[in-house]
Amino acid sequence: MKTPSPAGRPFGKPHSFLVDEDTKRRLHELADEYGPRRVSALVRVGIRRLLDNPGNLTADLTTVAPVPDLRPEPPKARIAVALDDELLVHLDALAGRRGSTRQELVYLAATRILRHHTGIETLMLDEMYRAPGNRQKLITRHARERRRRTGHGDAD
Repeated sequence: MKTPSPAGRPFGKPHSFLVDEDTKRRLHELADEYGPRRVSALVRVGIRRLLDNPGNLTADLTTVAPVPDLRPEPPKARIAVALDDELLVHLDALAGRRGSTRQELVYLAATRILRHHTGIETLMLDEMYRAPGNRQKLITRHARERRRRTGHGDAD
């Protein structure tokens, strides 16, 4: 496991990316299944999937809704995604090979994860628990929060 940074950021420094309001809302809805403030982990899962299987990236970049421009045009929303140096290097390398930008790839990863999010629970748990700490404690807390949110497991 990677040792935590002196600033206490085991997932890396937060980076800000632009998405449209609907994408941000849908990311928050999907991430809420895993607990509060999980959008960053969800987008990292999308980025890792994109890096593992870029597929036809050029076609995806042209068929997916237009990537938000960096100029402030409403209704654009910002999402913060913590990215460590290793993930940034791979993301930038893919962007360089494909002639795109980090912003475009993160937006593409976010929209892909929203379209194809079946079976990501294991990936989400792995991503959330990359940080050092008591893994079993975190897994137990996740299970407890999930039961509470879904109403399953209530014996009362």
